[in-house]
Amino acid sequence: MPARPEVSVIIPTRNRAPLLARALDSVFSQEGLGEQFDLEVIVVDDGSTDSTAKVVGEYAQVRGLRFSTSRGVAAARNTGIESSRGAFTCFLDDDDVWLPGRLKLQIPAFKRHPEAGAVYSQAFDAHDGKPYPASARAVSGRIFDALLSGNLIGGVDAVLIRHEALEKTGYFDESLPPCEDWDLWLRLSFHFPFVFVPGLVAVYLPSPRGLWLSGEKGNNARVIEKALQMIPDSGRYAELKRTARARTALKHGQTWPEILAALRTDPSILRHSWARHYVGRWTLKVALRSEAPLLTLQELCTQIKEATSDARASRRRVRQTVAKAWAETASSLAVRPARQREAAYAATRAVALAPSLLAGGAPHAPGHQRRRALAPIIVRGALVAAKGHWARARQ
Repeated sequence: MPARPEVSVIIPTRNRAPLLARALDSVFSQEGLGEQFDLEVIVVDDGSTDSTAKVVGEYAQVRGLRFSTSRGVAAARNTGIESSRGAFTCFLDDDDVWLPGRLKLQIPAFKRHPEAGAVYSQAFDAHDGKPYPASARAVSGRIFDALLSGNLIGGVDAVLIRHEALEKTGYFDESLPPCEDWDLWLRLSFHFPFVFVPGLVAVYLPSPRGLWLSGEKGNNARVIEKALQMIPDSGRYAELKRTARARTALKHGQTWPEILAALRTDPSILRHSWARHYVGRWTLKVALRSEAPLLTLQELCTQIKEATSDARASRRRVRQTVAKAWAETASSLAVRPARQREAAYAATRAVALAPSLLAGGAPHAPGHQRRRALAPIIVRGALVAAKGHWARARQ
């Protein structure tokens, strides 16, 4: 590795001239520039019709490339990669910014880990108001298996890639936006270790017209299937493939029948807490949309039992899943004064299946594991029932 390596910075842009200037300023404000590293900055204009060309022209150090018509962010990044010459490659979306210590923090990690294909850190998510990824979730090393469960790295703004690794694994898949970054992380991590360096290095400032806030969730199954095609077809990897496909089906299913189909395909998946979480989320959603939530929930629980009647499914895990469904429905109904008795009934059913639910989840538990204590819900429901009985008796 050169004493002062060159870093290629690729910024795709389209009709965001004022934001582009802000992004470029953050790049040229990097600490250590000219001493610890040099920069090659490439802006790829994806068919802009505003003053983007003028903004690019105001930065003598920037090399501008332009499409006559829009081809998409992945194509813009790929064009930038093809034109770059740096030992390392990184990206910045035109509506985001880097923090001044970004490259100064990450480049030394490659000196410590010459085998790494990529280094990543944290970006502050201005939409959620917290860093991503959380330090507790970030992992280093051979992280391919971890990435199969989801994009734990996030977007492109906080990742620094060895150019040789990109040449080996290929560039962005132009047919995948908005999942093209996750797809690239999977391919890179299949061949190379990743290194997580904790610290904030960028700020996500999602714009209203950006893909990040568009709500698009397509291509998740395609990304997983592409990744699984890299794994040999052997008994050693059968469980990994089965689990990855089941998780994708449960996490991204669009209808309740799709969830049931996933359970029938792999009933044993309920051994995972995340699988029980996704199923419980669906039962709650369907039940609360019904005019008769308790009757609907009863039917949903029956369907879960039928779908997992295969011997591979643990009866205990199925019971936990059903109990969780009743508990979460009880908690949701309990906030509605007119439904206290229904909430008490649902809570009673949950406790009958899993007595440990009586006290609720620990307050410090992850969000999907927290729930209201069921004992107060049962007591309130009993008081409402008793009050109604006394009122009728006085009449």
